[in-house]
Amino acid sequence: FNFKVEKPFDSNNYDDLKTHQPFFAEIQILEPHRGSWKPGEAPGFRVNPDKVKLPPYYPDTPAVREDWARYLSTINYLDTKVGKILERLEQDGLAANTIVFFFSDNGRCHVRDKQWPYEGGLHIPLIVRPPSPGVGVAGWPGKIKAGTVKVDLVSSIDISATSLKLAGANLPKNMQGQIFLGEDAPCYTGLIRD
Repeated sequence: FNFKVEKPFDSNNYDDLKTHQPFFAEIQILEPHRGSWKPGEAPGFRVNPDKVKLPPYYPDTPAVREDWARYLSTINYLDTKVGKILERLEQDGLAANTIVFFFSDNGRCHVRDKQWPYEGGLHIPLIVRPPSPGVGVAGWPGKIKAGTVKVDLVSSIDISATSLKLAGANLPKNMQGQIFLGEDAPCYTGLIRD
């Protein structure tokens, strides 16, 4: 937080989600951040530096290849952690009525990326996994099939407005951000590709 917060969440124990309904949970995964790229920490996810394809603006040197490979290894490891979170939601019977937003707080942690106004620093991943089909979640019409990609421009500030609206909350009048999913999204019938 960029400000003092006494108690931001009711609990920091995942097991409490079943008894706190409806719930909002925030899970942070740190591996892709610089400083946590330690070789051998993610066994089985080692990307071969000799086989990586570097962005064209990086010099093709052993040090750059090693750094890029470490970053890709952490992404592979992150994917397995996300998979475990989704599996746990299924096991606990929470997946059927839970919308999952997966996103980053910044672009890649590389030279010319994070903290620079280039595409690698401004683009962040955003994946939304809807609840199971047929489950009634406010504002989720059940018309978006798995694998659909929306090509709308979305800003991080839009995530809070969208998640609150999909959960059935009334948005405060002074809240910034545009709703980008659900029946209230202005571009709901806009550009969608499979």
